[in-house]
Amino acid sequence: MVAAQPNPRFRPPPGAARQARRAAVAALLLAASTLGLPAAALGAPAPAPARDETIAPAPRLPAPTGAAPVGVRTLALVDRTRRDPFAPRRDGRARKRAVVASLWYPAQPSQAPLARYAPRRVLPALVADSGVSPAASRLRTHARTGAPIAPGRHPLLLFSPGYAISRLGYQQLAEELASQGYLVAAVDHTYESPAVELPGGRIIRRSLTKRDAPRAIVLDTRVADVRFVLRSLRRTERDHVDPRRIGVFGHSLGGATAANVMFRERGVRAGADLDGSIFGPVARRGLDRPFLLFRANAAAVHDPSLTTFHARLTGARPIVDVPTARHLSFGDLGVVARPAPADVRRRVLGTIDPLRAVAVQRAVLTAFFDQALERAPAAPLPAFPEAVVQEDDGRR
Repeated sequence: MVAAQPNPRFRPPPGAARQARRAAVAALLLAASTLGLPAAALGAPAPAPARDETIAPAPRLPAPTGAAPVGVRTLALVDRTRRDPFAPRRDGRARKRAVVASLWYPAQPSQAPLARYAPRRVLPALVADSGVSPAASRLRTHARTGAPIAPGRHPLLLFSPGYAISRLGYQQLAEELASQGYLVAAVDHTYESPAVELPGGRIIRRSLTKRDAPRAIVLDTRVADVRFVLRSLRRTERDHVDPRRIGVFGHSLGGATAANVMFRERGVRAGADLDGSIFGPVARRGLDRPFLLFRANAAAVHDPSLTTFHARLTGARPIVDVPTARHLSFGDLGVVARPAPADVRRRVLGTIDPLRAVAVQRAVLTAFFDQALERAPAAPLPAFPEAVVQEDDGRR
């Protein structure tokens, strides 16, 4: 395994610090608790799993509810127009930016194999850094690797994960949206994700742990990554991408990424932020297209960046609050995490049942993007006892 060396110039942008700390510390808290590690050992390599964990039942992702079978493939891309600000230099020269993404899509019926939850050489990083159960090594998803894509053009959704979280940590959402007819491209932000596997087997581990980089470098790099994937898909999947129906969403720092991608790309017609603070140029200028704020617990409700940003939105701007959820309720962790004491799970994942959290997120995101991208007539967002929905069309 080839691991990148830490970049001593890195500092997460101040506007993301609170969300980044919350996501990273919560995931490590879950891993540390179940491994019996003292707090001082956080960040140290995880010990080998105990025997009873290695034979624990594999977790299961809930099946997608849409009509379409789901396919998935991995995209390994190199942006030759950009130098990678985080990569160690090679022979005194800067490397070009390498980006890996997963593309889920509505597929034709196929007997292709069901995809693993994570590649064998990536999973150990998810176990060590993100609290994922070692039993996930036996987890198969509902997506078939390399299955033929369904004919015709489909709406495209781009996704950016939370800081230090893998693109693979949100497969329940990606599979659901693909089963509903969407192409879903989830982007790993190299040197920030726990581990990224490049062609040829090279593994790049997360190395962005310092705090002395230019303030906007992480956000700028993330936005450029997502825009690069968008350009690539417009070219390579031009027979399958509907250029009139493109959206973007993200979790935590990925929410700010999504909003700024939308600010820079007029062709992106709708966006959603899953429990992240908003900063960057879009925070000052706002957006004139539909944008959803999807929030967990009281901390997000009182985030001043969201209040300011929401006031500067002039398109549809619904807010959905899930008071019993927590920051890491968005994604797969509620299903794929190691067993943990109840108090730790409450701190990390809230009191909402993980499968209910998934059901709420799937239904709300599908309905929002269906309406915002004009795949369905305007209607109220789905109602759930766990969620408080505030509809707002943005008209003054």
